[in-house]
Amino acid sequence: MVTVGVVMGLLAIFAGANHPTGGNDTIGCVLKGAVTLIIAGIASLILFVLIPSSARAAEAPPFAMRFCAPWDELKRSLARRYHEVPIGGGVVDRSTIARLLASPDGATWTLVTIDTSGMACMKGTGTGWEPGQLPIREKRT
Repeated sequence: MVTVGVVMGLLAIFAGANHPTGGNDTIGCVLKGAVTLIIAGIASLILFVLIPSSARAAEAPPFAMRFCAPWDELKRSLARRYHEVPIGGGVVDRSTIARLLASPDGATWTLVTIDTSGMACMKGTGTGWEPGQLPIREKRT
């Protein structure tokens, strides 16, 4: 749609010599073409802004769609490709646990959730993992 508007605007600008009045209204034709180009530009901007973010998400890299595989298979793959091993985790809810894997040098890390069927889904990846410490529990008296 926008491309058609741009082409029509350009044709109108450069078609002054072929104007029905025999080229007498070249300025009017150029102005019409310029207006058409401006409208096409505004329309393309509006369409881009109004496209729902979910439609743009469909164009995102495959990882954004969450890669899932059986936990043992995913764990082996991360160990083989990135030398990552599980370094921690916790309970998310009654049917899900989370595991954090990292390479020994901290170069890469992966956050995974695992459901009760053993299916694991990657939720995040990154670089430069820096291990932290658990907070020290205060002794109750």
